[in-house]
Amino acid sequence: SRAREEEFLQAAETGDVTRLKSLLTNALLSAINQGNEEIAETIIEHPKYVEVSNEVKEHGRAFFYLSKFHDENQFPEEITPLMLAAQQNRFEVVMALLLKGEIIDKPHKCDCACSECNEMTQKDELRFARSRLNAYRALSSEAYISLSSDDPILTCFELRKELHQVAAEEKYYATEYTRLATGLSEYVVRLLDKVHSNEELHAILSATAEDHNDITPEDLPRLQLAIKYKEKRVSFSDYVDRFVAGFGSSQLPMYTVGGIYVPLLALF
Repeated sequence: SRAREEEFLQAAETGDVTRLKSLLTNALLSAINQGNEEIAETIIEHPKYVEVSNEVKEHGRAFFYLSKFHDENQFPEEITPLMLAAQQNRFEVVMALLLKGEIIDKPHKCDCACSECNEMTQKDELRFARSRLNAYRALSSEAYISLSSDDPILTCFELRKELHQVAAEEKYYATEYTRLATGLSEYVVRLLDKVHSNEELHAILSATAEDHNDITPEDLPRLQLAIKYKEKRVSFSDYVDRFVAGFGSSQLPMYTVGGIYVPLLALF
């Protein structure tokens, strides 16, 4: 708006660095929210925003939460630009912020008694619970996982398990955490939908194996992880059918379930 533009110019003219940083941050959040990625990337490169970015990296999301650094009438006070970009799957903006070294901090456990958590809880317990949810919304985003994780499938498995734990412990937003967990399973399915050949499928299912050429009972660790994390939605059944088609049943791996070896097909 015209008023905000004049406020920005006034802050620049008077040397009010703190206000200038605040205005830049609000402008970046607005640009992200409106999908103006070119403007967002221009702000990210501004020298004063670089200072904001460095402060966020040093102090984490508490820097926003405790400092009231941006206008809460527009965005929750704990929301960082990277969190907002991740929640909205703004891939280019997420990449630009990651390249600046920004990350999304994992929330502390629900029963954490550290000084930061105590301060935030005493200030406003519900708002603190909301800040935890906003962090997990960002961490669960396809853009953030795709661009920040070396192993998106494993990240989804581990984060999904964590979300279910939080849903059981957190007295607020349990339904939302369950929805986020379901979304992660669906994301893995979409990733696997992009597999076009047995070679690609084998590479994915045996991603942590040293040898991708020979099928042995120790291969296909991704299947073992799916079983470990109870990923029923990511049971791989459609993909296993395709994978098995090229091999005899005697060649298929055996897995231990309850101390008993069972063939791969029996798990699906």
